[in-house]
Amino acid sequence: MEVENAKDNTLKVCFYEMLGSLILFLGVNWGNNPAAVALALYTGVMITGSISGAHHNPAVTLGVLFADGCEHVGTHMKTALAVIFSQVVGMSLGAGIIYLSYTDKVAKTNNVAILLSLQNK
Repeated sequence: MEVENAKDNTLKVCFYEMLGSLILFLGVNWGNNPAAVALALYTGVMITGSISGAHHNPAVTLGVLFADGCEHVGTHMKTALAVIFSQVVGMSLGAGIIYLSYTDKVAKTNNVAILLSLQNK
């Protein structure tokens, strides 16, 4: 769970995890093909990998936490929870950006199915 370049700097790790999660979320929701998602993930990993480990997903963070063995879970739990919270904040910011980009379409309709179909165009 420790990152070499950011030891004892949880705030820095959290910021970069938030940024990477934001990039990944935008890539998944704006990129309508696998290449766009892969490019977004690659970009996030290249920007944040050496600083935060580039988990960008709470499932990956939990996997890394438990991969060290159960005896280390207690010592790294606080950092893992902070990183997961940062990832959720990054994804929430991404959702806000996506929402704002479709605000004019949201104002014109209340039908969720229509909104979801507009995203794919």
